[in-house]
Amino acid sequence: MLIVTDPSTTEIPVKKVKGDILALIVDYLKHHDGKVPAEIAKPIRSVKMEKIVEDKWDADFINNMSKKVIFQVILGANYMDVPSLLHLGCAKIATLIKGKSPDEIKQILSDDSDKVETKTDA
Repeated sequence: MLIVTDPSTTEIPVKKVKGDILALIVDYLKHHDGKVPAEIAKPIRSVKMEKIVEDKWDADFINNMSKKVIFQVILGANYMDVPSLLHLGCAKIATLIKGKSPDEIKQILSDDSDKVETKTDA
């Protein structure tokens, strides 16, 4: 996806993406400035984003979001066709559930407390 900064360009409606989430997506796109980030290796081998992504900015960007915001960013990235951000968000969710029991996963994915906790690598 290309960001055009010319104010005379046509407006593109993104009704399905809230303003604060759109701002995060734009920040992500500006940071990468048209360059595709390195692909995230699968399966996820760590619960630490710093060990999963090559760009520390990406790890900090996604780690500073609540679960609720991460899910909204995933939906927005999917809607706006930003696959690298979609994969980053999904990788973060994968780190939250990696090594957990089905009951723990259910709690993590449905917990209203919105806490994002990760265990430390052994």
